[in-house]
Amino acid sequence: MAAVFAPSCFGRSPGPVKLPISPREGMSGPKNGLGQGSNRPGSWRPAASHLLASFIGAMHMRYIRNSFVVAATVQLLLTSACQHSLQVSATPSHPGDRTAKATRPAQNVAQTQVEAGVMQHQFLPHPSYPDKKIEVYWMKPQGTGPWPLIVYAHGHQPGGTRPGAAVSGGWLQKMTKSGALAVAISTPGYGQSDGPPDFSGPYTQTAVREIIRIFRGRPDVQGDRVALYGQSGGAIVAGMVATQDPLSALVLDVGIYDLKMSYEVMSSSTDEMYRRIAEVIAKEAGTSDQAFRQRSVLPIADRITAPTLILTAEHDYPTSENQARRLADALTKQGVPVKFVDFPGQGHIIPRPLLNREVDPFLKQYLFRESNSKTENALR
Repeated sequence: MAAVFAPSCFGRSPGPVKLPISPREGMSGPKNGLGQGSNRPGSWRPAASHLLASFIGAMHMRYIRNSFVVAATVQLLLTSACQHSLQVSATPSHPGDRTAKATRPAQNVAQTQVEAGVMQHQFLPHPSYPDKKIEVYWMKPQGTGPWPLIVYAHGHQPGGTRPGAAVSGGWLQKMTKSGALAVAISTPGYGQSDGPPDFSGPYTQTAVREIIRIFRGRPDVQGDRVALYGQSGGAIVAGMVATQDPLSALVLDVGIYDLKMSYEVMSSSTDEMYRRIAEVIAKEAGTSDQAFRQRSVLPIADRITAPTLILTAEHDYPTSENQARRLADALTKQGVPVKFVDFPGQGHIIPRPLLNREVDPFLKQYLFRESNSKTENALR
């Protein structure tokens, strides 16, 4: 049998699709492809059996060729879909990742007897609505720990398919090789996390805080070494969470920090993409002053105490660069260690190699604190 694997970027892998490659497999015809009847001169059985076997063999090989073409085409389409999702969500991963290992839904993740370097897939109850689930993918390093913890919150994923954290395998592998227990969250309304989505609002923030709380309490995690990485809409969430929970390090990647200002600019923009984003904000969050306050970290920046890395880009959303600078200035004035990086010529999706140049040394300094001798080499 031959096995053709479909990419597992959207969650559980369907596993290998087995195809018969020999007339002996899945068929009950002559074992050697020849007639088994009499060989007497003039007998019709050998000739008929031989012709029948030849016909079956020819049709079978044609079926196999077509099956492989179909399988290859399906795999190509799925891989293309993965690559599209990665560009949309900017989740650090790769379409060839097949490390996902599904486990049964769990009420807690305190178990430590899981295989190192294998992506675990679990569901946890939302603290405000226990009947609703939060989807997480996580991975632990080799050894027994305890390790630092890093949690990733993805951004908005437009379109009909919202894979959430299912495409985070590459990022999880990188972080665990660096020596951290890494967790990626599908925020509400994305992946298999129950919605509704609230555009990085209180429901989403509470979900992220709960995941941090649960994993921080594991016996193999250093509870005083926790980093939160938010990208795009996830940066809105991360910034707001950082005003409520103690963190060792905070990474804000192309976020919005004054939602009302951004909404007003985008809703009146001549660019259709920005107007669509404004429509999503209005639909999921609303446009009340309270809704904007619940998703804007700039007015309450004085509540952040964690060392912060703020990443923005020259050609990102119209207001993002300005807001990122204002946030960096506010944190600097209150004595919080902060680094501001503006990537010239880049848009909302900053290439991973450029991000790594800034994120890796930042995490090494504030999350790993030189505690792991392997960290430097692993981060390169």
